[in-house]
Amino acid sequence: AIRILQGMFQGVVFPCLHELWTHWAPRSERTHLVLTALDGIQMGTVNALCLGELLVEFVSWESVFYIFGIFGCIWCFFWGRTIKDRPEEDQSISQAEKEFILQSLDDVEGQSKHPWRAILTSSAVFACAVVNFCQIWGSNTILTKLPSFLKGIHCNQSSNQS
Repeated sequence: AIRILQGMFQGVVFPCLHELWTHWAPRSERTHLVLTALDGIQMGTVNALCLGELLVEFVSWESVFYIFGIFGCIWCFFWGRTIKDRPEEDQSISQAEKEFILQSLDDVEGQSKHPWRAILTSSAVFACAVVNFCQIWGSNTILTKLPSFLKGIHCNQSSNQS
């Protein structure tokens, strides 16, 4: 049940990330910024696996949950206090910065009609959805099944570091 709840909270991260960049970054920079953020998520997973192994080996398996949980709460606190939905709401940037950001953005508020039929029947959108599904499926399969597989073949990570 907790894993389902965790998935529900994590599921909104990606749409929110795109919405945030829509209001903060010009179209020409959005792809780079979104990819940088997504790369950070993947690197965080890799680093967490490495750190988690060390914590289990030198502290305890419970410490992984406590330490990552504490860091997650600290991150959420600071994120909630510093990140604003729109530049107009952010008091930490100058008026000149706000004006620069707002002038460089597309007029997303004026676009009320979405071409849903074209989106849903687009082969490019379908291809992206399939690739994204496969990437997530593969990544989660590796994350959840690799430890059992390595244990099954009697592979100890600490003995492989030579």
